[in-house]
Formats: sequence, structure tokens, C-alpha cells
Amino acid sequence: MFHRMELVLSAFDHADIYGDYTTELDIGTVLKMNSALRSDIMLITKCGIKKICANKPEHKVTSYDSSATHIEAS
Repeated sequence: MFHRMELVLSAFDHADIYGDYTTELDIGTVLKMNSALRSDIMLITKCGIKKICANKPEHKVTSYDSSATHIEAS
């Protein structure tokens, strides 16, 4: 006998550097459009890497920064 199993995606793992620093803004935009989604999902995020990319021209070298200032800005 075959039983259909429904899989539900509810955890989203991302970091400030994903999408060259655009992914968290994208997720925030979606949640702003449909705030009811927020109670159904778990957001997992990370920060601390300063990645070189066009969106962060002030980053001259890829490095790690665990200072409170960097974490709050992330």
C-alpha cells in the first residue's frame, strides 16, 4: 500500500552574505507582503563574514568580524 507523504518546508537557513548581501532583504520583503507566513517558518541566520562584492565596496579583503558593531549592522 502506498501512503502519500506531504513534506513541508518551514526552516530557512541564510546569512547576510548570501546573494551578495541581498537574500535577507528579499526574505524580509516577502514577509512584509504576507506577514502571516512568519508564524509558520523558522529563520536561521548567520553573520560575521565580511565578503568582497559589488554590494559592499568598503570590504577590501574577505575577513571575519564578530564585533557587536558588525553583528548589529548585519
